[in-house]
Amino acid sequence: FSPQVMLVRSNSPYQSVADLVAAARKSPGKLNYASGGIGSAAHLSGAALASAAAIDLVHVPYKGSVEIVPALIRGDATLGFPIASTAIPQIENGKVRALAVTSASRLPGLPQVPTLNEALGRNDLALDSWFGIWAPAGVPKPVVARLQAAVIKALNDPGTRDMFQKAGSVIDPTPSQEAFDRFVADEMVKYRRIIESNHISLQ
Repeated sequence: FSPQVMLVRSNSPYQSVADLVAAARKSPGKLNYASGGIGSAAHLSGAALASAAAIDLVHVPYKGSVEIVPALIRGDATLGFPIASTAIPQIENGKVRALAVTSASRLPGLPQVPTLNEALGRNDLALDSWFGIWAPAGVPKPVVARLQAAVIKALNDPGTRDMFQKAGSVIDPTPSQEAFDRFVADEMVKYRRIIESNHISLQ
């Protein structure tokens, strides 16, 4: 998993998610959030925040996620949701401030930063980017099982885990193909709900 981090610039008046939500409710449509484009992970996280908190946030799509942090630093965007590996170095150099993480649990690299669920008193806002490996249909199950075992072994290597954790990622491989299938199905339901409730379209 590669969680996202809800960021504001370092001199932002918002010290917490509650501060930002209060300001958005006071001035609907005044605050905006940057993303890497329509339908991107950062777009869906911002939309989920707006829906969950019942606030009006203006979406500002850029050509790529690398534009999120610069937009915050320039003051062009109020908040954004870059992935943790991008966010953590900028937090450490004092350019931006973290208000929340989108993972189900707090990140080891940002233990003082609450999850979005904690900040909003919810349990349905675990919004991680994640990675999977697919094979062509028809690959024999024993081959799939061997591939999966090799991947899990590599991910459980202490050096590999340490490398990913330092970058803000969470290593949590699914134990079987069936478990991964269920996970993907659940993710599709979750993001379909966000997309439909926020009327998100690529048009």
